[in-house]
Amino acid sequence: DDDMDAATRLELGGVPVVVSVSQVGTANVLDLSLAEEPCAQSTLHVAVDATGRVCGVTKQGMRGIDPATTAAMLEVAQATAPRLVASLRKHLAAVAATSDGA
Repeated sequence: DDDMDAATRLELGGVPVVVSVSQVGTANVLDLSLAEEPCAQSTLHVAVDATGRVCGVTKQGMRGIDPATTAAMLEVAQATAPRLVASLRKHLAAVAATSDGA
C-alpha cells in the first residue's frame, strides 16, 4: 500500500549498523570499496549498536586473524559505529523533515 497516511513508522533506534574492518598489510581499514576488497587479507563485519555494543561478528577471507588484531579491529568498529549511527539519524531526520513539509 502506498498510502502514507495508513503507514506505520518503524522505530529503528536500536537497530545496529554493520562496520566492515579489513586487514590491508598491517593497517585496519574501514568499509573497503569493491575495487579495494581484493587487497584485504581478511575482513571482520561487525554489527554494533548506537551505544557501541557488539551485536554480532562475521569473518570473511581465507587468512586467520590473530587475537590481538581481532581485538583491535573490534575496537575500531565499536569506536566508529556510534558516529555512523548519529550521522544516519541526522540524515534520516533531514529526509523526514523534507518529506513532512512536502
